[in-house]
Amino acid sequence: PTYATAQTIEDVTVKFAVPGYAIENMVLEITSRRLRLRASGCQERSGHIGRLLDSNVDLPEPVDPEKVTATLEYGVLTVKMVKAAWVRGEARRVPVREISVPPEQAAQEGGQADA
Repeated sequence: PTYATAQTIEDVTVKFAVPGYAIENMVLEITSRRLRLRASGCQERSGHIGRLLDSNVDLPEPVDPEKVTATLEYGVLTVKMVKAAWVRGEARRVPVREISVPPEQAAQEGGQADA
């Protein structure tokens, strides 16, 4: 199926286009680096069962397989995963300060600019 991957500082989101596939026929599996979606055939208008779905997505960063949510809405399956570094506490936010004096001017005045 068609899918799109997006990420923020803290999480990775994958959206699959799965119109016609029933939620009870979907199997979602995850490791820290890969997401797999399998589903049995969808019901077509003709009454026939459509093709099977099996899609693997390599994730842009490691995630915590225990911190995953999946929702199905209007034929779009959204899978949101928390990046592993945030769960393990390895990543931290660093505040960014604005320096009012340009580094060149601070150096000329004998001061040091914050890096």
